[in-house]
Parts: sequence; structure tokens; C-alpha cells
Amino acid sequence: GAWPGALRELESVYPHHVRLEALTMDLFSRHPMGQTQVHPFGPQRGFAAVQLQLPYSHLWLVAAHACPRHWYGAEGFEQRIRMLEDGIPVALTQLKGPVLVLGDFNASVWSPAYKSMIRRSHLTDARRGFGLLFTQHGNTFPANLLWRPIDHCFYTSECVPCQIWTGPDLGSDHRPLVVD
Repeated sequence: GAWPGALRELESVYPHHVRLEALTMDLFSRHPMGQTQVHPFGPQRGFAAVQLQLPYSHLWLVAAHACPRHWYGAEGFEQRIRMLEDGIPVALTQLKGPVLVLGDFNASVWSPAYKSMIRRSHLTDARRGFGLLFTQHGNTFPANLLWRPIDHCFYTSECVPCQIWTGPDLGSDHRPLVVD
């Protein structure tokens, strides 16, 4: 509940902002945002595709937040699998130009749904060559000792990140991925 108010100060650096209530997601950018497509998968989860208007071209940004495996029961688990295996790969076929896909996928690099999404969407994991970059841990013992790589950044061949690293602790059970 406190996130929307706390994020307002970002608007001075990232003046282009869209709030996607259906996904409880905020997107901030230095560049104007064009067309926006929202794809819900489960309660307050899914992904959005936003076209960023860059100075000499455009870039599709796909921001994702999948249902966690242990929340919303079997239905949430099924929604996450559908989003990763079908939703994202099908949506990408409709986007023309470079695409950057990022977010909380609630799936590790060892997950069958993660592997299926990579295979079907022809995306490349930005972690390649930079290590696992663990981003999430539990809040209580012993889960707080177990870190997992469940936040990801992927790209199409027209858009290649040069560097990716794990950002600082910002008060969440996830650490952010920073992509250059």
C-alpha cells in the first residue's frame, strides 16, 4: 500500500509514468510512452507491453509479474504457467522492433515454465555471462537463507543489454536487477 506514494518522487527523474491498477504495477520512463497493452493472468498479476518512444527509434518494454507458486493455490500456479508458456511468447509475435522483457517471473532458471518460455519466445536471458544474480529470499528462517534467481531480464536480438547486476536492498524480499 505504501509503494505508490513512495514512488511519486521518481517522477522528477522519470517524468513519463503509467499506473496499471489491474496488475498493481507502475512503470516509469525518461522517454514518452506510446501504445500500452495489458495482459492479466490471475488476480493482480500478468504483464504489460509498453512502447517507449526513443529519440531515433522505439523499444517495446514488457513488464511482468507472475503469480507466485505458493500464493493463490493451484489456480495461481496454473496462471503463472499459462503466462510464461503461452501468454508472453504469443504477445511477442505481435510486437515489431526491439523488445526488452523484465520483471518478477516467480520462476527460477531451472523451472520447466521458464525453459519453455525461452524456447517458445526466442528470447535471450540477459544473465548470460553475468552469473545467476540471486534476487529473492524468504522473510523468515530458514527461507531467509535461501536466495533464488526469480527476477529476470530477457531481450530480442535487436536490443542487447551490455551489463546486468543485482541492485541494493530497497526494503522488499526481492533485490532489483539493474540493466544497462
